Amino acid sequence: GSRILCRKWEELIIYRLSKVKYIFGNESGHSSPATVHIGEAKFLESHSILQYVPNLRVLDLLFQDAFSLRTYNQAHEIIDKSKKLKGLIFYSIVVPDLASYWETPEMVAIFDPIATWYKKFARFSSKVKQLFVESAPINHLAYGLHFYEDLVLKNVEILEYESSYWFGSDCLRDDYFVGYSLLDFCPSLKSVHLYDISVNEANNTNKINLLLRDLVIEYAGESSMSFDSLRNFLSKYAKLKHLAIRNYSNIGDANLIDLMRLLPHLVILDLRRSPGITESSEKIVQSYCKSHGRTIEFHFSCGETAAIPEIPPPQRTNRLVEGFDFMKHCFFKHFHELPMLMDTINE
Repeated sequence: GSRILCRKWEELIIYRLSKVKYIFGNESGHSSPATVHIGEAKFLESHSILQYVPNLRVLDLLFQDAFSLRTYNQAHEIIDKSKKLKGLIFYSIVVPDLASYWETPEMVAIFDPIATWYKKFARFSSKVKQLFVESAPINHLAYGLHFYEDLVLKNVEILEYESSYWFGSDCLRDDYFVGYSLLDFCPSLKSVHLYDISVNEANNTNKINLLLRDLVIEYAGESSMSFDSLRNFLSKYAKLKHLAIRNYSNIGDANLIDLMRLLPHLVILDLRRSPGITESSEKIVQSYCKSHGRTIEFHFSCGETAAIPEIPPPQRTNRLVEGFDFMKHCFFKHFHELPMLMDTINE
């Protein structure tokens, strides 16, 4: 009787694992029958894990405990042999060894990238459609990106990028935010979310992208980027439909008509937390739209205006969401609340 019972339990567990698509190192906020949270890295040390999760799509390697050599080798085997693995969440120190032989990448989230992360990542990234980068050292990539002009991320459609100062907020004030330049290396981009912590102008180029539809730029503090510099940057993306520029101190009523003329396809303009934007700004937008036969959904933070989505506190509640929909899951959110990966649900 006990053997039959154990066999029944084994069959049930095997069936349950066969439905698993997402493995997370710790609590991810994503709850579904297709998700398991394994807690400790040593769970991966089982040599038979692959045969029990044949439908694995996303592997999260952000464990609270440290990797052992055995765990590291087993993670390498999973990445190398999982035929349906599409997404990976990891610290960039594992890029050269764990990810460089990955054959089916579509979604990648990288944390705390080391200095050479872009060079190592670009060599295996030809199929990546979604790239999430958090806490990238602002000084590591900024002045070396031109050395990688042959390493183009040709299929990336969604880019989410944040940089950070590692050595204090005042010692690297000459650095610029590399996120603007990174767009030039992603010719298929459709949606972008940037979190700019620098105080300097964008290092602009003339590379045009007519595919880009959604763009969010958040400033962490007071930026010295002039509106003219921002305008030159935006002029490369004439087909933009949805634009958010938040916490930006160098935009006001005098710039609004110029901005709307620059982007003739714009239908959503989000300027929340920009101190120069007031209730009079809304009247300018409404008047311009009435005169030119356009409809622009305008969001700002001044006063009590109905139907304005509040920017929630910067706390990520989900590492993964199902549905490849930037406007639904990302556009109105703070960077630190963004999901790391968006999985397609039609596969």
